[in-house]
Amino acid sequence: MTMWKAAKSINLTQDGGVSNLCVKCHQPRPLTTSSSLSNGDVVDYAGLVTDPAATFYDNAVGNAAPNKLLPSYRMHVHYGTVGAVFAGTGGVEFTGSQTYSNSPHTAGASCSSCHMAAITGIAGGHTFKVRSGEGALTSSTTWNFNGCNVSGCHSANPITSSSTLWTATRSEIKALLNTLATKINVIGGGTDILHNEPSGESNLWAGLTTGNYDGYLNIYDPSSNPAGVWKNPGSTSSWTQAQKDTNNALPIFPSLKNVHLGAMVNFQFGLREYSLGIHNFKYSKALLQNSIDALTAAGY
Repeated sequence: MTMWKAAKSINLTQDGGVSNLCVKCHQPRPLTTSSSLSNGDVVDYAGLVTDPAATFYDNAVGNAAPNKLLPSYRMHVHYGTVGAVFAGTGGVEFTGSQTYSNSPHTAGASCSSCHMAAITGIAGGHTFKVRSGEGALTSSTTWNFNGCNVSGCHSANPITSSSTLWTATRSEIKALLNTLATKINVIGGGTDILHNEPSGESNLWAGLTTGNYDGYLNIYDPSSNPAGVWKNPGSTSSWTQAQKDTNNALPIFPSLKNVHLGAMVNFQFGLREYSLGIHNFKYSKALLQNSIDALTAAGY
C-alpha cells in the first residue's frame, strides 16, 4: 500500500502479508494544507527537515496567506500511526543522534502474531487485544504475552510484565515522550499548547505520558474543545456571539517553525502507536530523540 501521495509505501510480507490488511486502516493520514489559504496539498515533511528554522505558521498573519495551515484542536495525523511506526516509515525524520532503523518485530512478526495469540483472560484471539480492559493504564492492567513467548521469538527468555526487556523499553519511550512534550510546550511561554485529558474514557492514550496528553492542541473550539486555553485562529463565522467573545478573550496561539510542526507530528506518532515502543522500538526512539535534538538545536 502507498501513502503520502505515493511518496511512502508499506509492504509487510511476513506471515503471508496479512498485516497489510490491518495497516490499510491503521495508518496515519498526512497533514494537508488549507484548501482556502493554499492548494490543500500534503504538507512537505522533507521540507520541515531541510529548513527547520523556517516559519510554518505566522500568528501575526493569522487566517490569511502565506500561511498554508492554521493550528486547530485537531491539527494531527489521525489515530492510526501504529501501522507506519511498525513498518518504520512515515514520520518527520529529523537528523539527530539516532539512526533510523527497525526492531526485529518489523520483519519477524505480524499484527496477528501478537494481537490474535492464544487467549489469556479477555485478551487475545478475536478480541485483538493484548491487554485486559479499556481506558487508562493502571497498576492492575494485565497483558497477554502468549504471542511473544513462542519459538523464534522470546521463548528462551519468556516475557512478563516485570521483564526488563518489557519495562525498560516502555519506560524509555515514555521518558522521551515526556521530554518531547515539555519542549513542545515551551512554545507556549508558560501555557501548555498540548491538550491533556486524564480520563481513560475520553483519552485512549491516558497514562502513556505523565501529562496525559492525547496529541491534540489545546485550542478553543466550542464543539470539540470548549475548555481550550488558546484562541482559535480559524473562521468563527458559524459561532454564536458568546462563543466568539470567549475565543477573543483567549491568548493568541504562538507562531510555529517547521521544527515545531515536525516535532508535533512525531509526538503524535510516538504516542498514538500506543505500545510505548513495543511495536518498533528503534524507529520510535529515533523519531522522538531526533525531534528532541532538533528542538534543542533550535533553542528550545
